[in-house]
Amino acid sequence: MTTAEKVLAALQAYDLKQERRGKYRCNSPLRVGSNSHGFTLTIDEGGENGAFYDHVTGAKGSLYDLADYLGIERPIGGRPPVEDTKRAYRDLADYAAAHGVTPDVLKGWGDVIEYQGRPALPFKTPSGTRYRFIDGKKPYYKSELGYKAFWYGLRSALAMKQASWEPLVLCNGEVSTLVAQHYGIPAACVTSGEKEIPPDLIAELKDAYPAGDIYLAYDCDNTGRKTAAAVHAQLKDAYAVTVIDLGLGDKGDLADFCMLHGDGAMLALSERANMPPEQIAPALESDEPVLALAASMKELSAAIRADERSRESIDLDVMLAKVQADIDRVSMLKAQPLVKSFEQLASENLAMLDYMLANPDPVRGLRSHIPSLDKAIGGFTPEVYVIYGATGMGKSTLAVSIAREFIKQAPGLIVSTESPPARWLTQLVASLTKIPSDLIESGRLTGEQVRLVKQTYEQLRDHKCHMVDAPSPTPNQVRAAFLDGQKKYGYGWLIVDSGSKMSAPGATAIYDVTRAVSNGLQDIYREANVPVIVTSQIGRDVSDHSRRGKRMPQLNDGYGGGPIEHNAGVVIGLYFHQYYVDVGLEDPNPDFPPDVTVARILKSRWNPGGRVSSIRLKFVGGAGFYELAPPKTYDEYAEEYYASR
Repeated sequence: MTTAEKVLAALQAYDLKQERRGKYRCNSPLRVGSNSHGFTLTIDEGGENGAFYDHVTGAKGSLYDLADYLGIERPIGGRPPVEDTKRAYRDLADYAAAHGVTPDVLKGWGDVIEYQGRPALPFKTPSGTRYRFIDGKKPYYKSELGYKAFWYGLRSALAMKQASWEPLVLCNGEVSTLVAQHYGIPAACVTSGEKEIPPDLIAELKDAYPAGDIYLAYDCDNTGRKTAAAVHAQLKDAYAVTVIDLGLGDKGDLADFCMLHGDGAMLALSERANMPPEQIAPALESDEPVLALAASMKELSAAIRADERSRESIDLDVMLAKVQADIDRVSMLKAQPLVKSFEQLASENLAMLDYMLANPDPVRGLRSHIPSLDKAIGGFTPEVYVIYGATGMGKSTLAVSIAREFIKQAPGLIVSTESPPARWLTQLVASLTKIPSDLIESGRLTGEQVRLVKQTYEQLRDHKCHMVDAPSPTPNQVRAAFLDGQKKYGYGWLIVDSGSKMSAPGATAIYDVTRAVSNGLQDIYREANVPVIVTSQIGRDVSDHSRRGKRMPQLNDGYGGGPIEHNAGVVIGLYFHQYYVDVGLEDPNPDFPPDVTVARILKSRWNPGGRVSSIRLKFVGGAGFYELAPPKTYDEYAEEYYASR
């Protein structure tokens, strides 16, 4: 039975009457004691789409919303499910059968060959050969080098349209185009994926089809809907354009629609073009619970505002229960975690192993280009790196020194909580030019230094990097800014200077704040898969006499307690002896020259030996950290590394 048949059977108890084909009226199942026949239901021929309207309360929704209220099972996600065609196939016959046709329909397609080490179905186009891989792995398609997108099936579609006077139908994919034409739909597509139509192809379309109707029947997923919106904007001034919702699950496309409707596919497509918006199922499966919640909240609001006489027939308890159920559905959807199979993880790890075998190097990921530091930690891969230190040890200076090299390798985001973004940028320029920041800020520069500083600022304009301008942001604020930037600009790293100044709503005790911030930053690294560098003040009072001569940071010195080092993959402790000499807390020590800072790797999660190692860095006050000795090549470091194993 279709969902419509199940709903109509349930509505018999509410004195259901059929007014005309597809249109019904009855007493409202949403209102106890309703006897006004003020509830109407419209159903399309397929039995899986429709809309209801309660003329007394103003409540309305889809056929599936009504099915939910009546406790009737329906297709998961609110749309007829379709087979996932992104699977493995045996050969051309198997692939064609999955799309409802025989191999002869796929004109120009050949049977299985091996291309780039993978089984593929080749098909020739005027722009070159394309390949559809059939092993079920990404990418699914590949084109020959130099391939250009072009119109696929346009000439035959226009010939079909002229004979039938049907609208031209634009869809996604060569297979959907051929299957649609087989079922009588004048369909065409642009090769090489779902996106805006290139200008030269729009010009070609206008030459071949100067004016008329166009249906946009793209895939039933986010990408398909975004493409339809973009193409609609491109063509609406020249054509009468209608966006068609195929009404299928999120794996559905025009080929699936044709399989469902057979020889009546073009008629069914035209009927959907004329359907009122309220009869079309929600566009996104993931949006459906949200839309249902919005509808139930609207009903509840209307009921509360209703006059006293109308309110007598309303069961507020039932409405409240429905709202709560919808809230629970949305919460469950939001909380669903990403699950990866062993098959997927093993494939990813094998690919990484192959890469590492082909490119043996102890330094991975991003580099600070301070060779001793890169060697000590093995490079900056996706992980949380914490830089410990007391006041004056150079935490921010090391963060700036790392940033000066990161910006050359990938865009990124900087969160400066201890100084305004403009001042942090000045420190970055100082590190790049080796001109102390106090000279830049005071303008005490020579002519050559002025030229160098201005040139560096101009060069920084071209880097797609940004800074958060907030003195005490929360982890969620940083996460939102980073994920937005990663999507827009391709962020590859995050620097937080310092994590000790971030805030956590609802937390008051320093331990709770630290835990919330530390957990939040670790979540960002896991979700975005990038290195996150965080500076952190040490918590113990190192000016205490008991620490005299023992001021080197320890792993458990983190401000706020254990969560910092627990979550970090790498912890770097900084010690600048000269600072304590200058303030009179320590005596000069020949082991610690005035321009040397010791960086101790207090923790490295991926160091199998767990050994604490120390490196010495040249510290140029107000500028940055640099290699102490003339830097060795990475080949030299690699040779030393393997010799020591």
